Amino acid sequence: MPRQHRPLAYSDQPPAVDPYFPINQAAVSLAPEQDKIRVTLQTMTPNFKRYEARIDDGAWVPTEPEFLWSIHAGSNRLEPRTVNQFGVAGPASTVEVEL
Repeated sequence: MPRQHRPLAYSDQPPAVDPYFPINQAAVSLAPEQDKIRVTLQTMTPNFKRYEARIDDGAWVPTEPEFLWSIHAGSNRLEPRTVNQFGVAGPASTVEVEL
């Protein structure tokens, strides 16, 4: 199972009840699922429109709040972010998995 790095203020609570939930940023939860990783995103972004993600420094693409991430041998990098109704992207969260 890949190592998980969590920020010091990480919480498993949803944004409605967690006073330290990051605003305008995608909170990332990971769970192994066979040879992939299930990614779940949450946010507390005013005027939220969508999530975007890029994998291994690829292009930013719209994504669902839950998806399977296919990982490969070597270094794997996932960067999800939020985008609001005005097209402003929030800061990217970063997950790195080494296989």
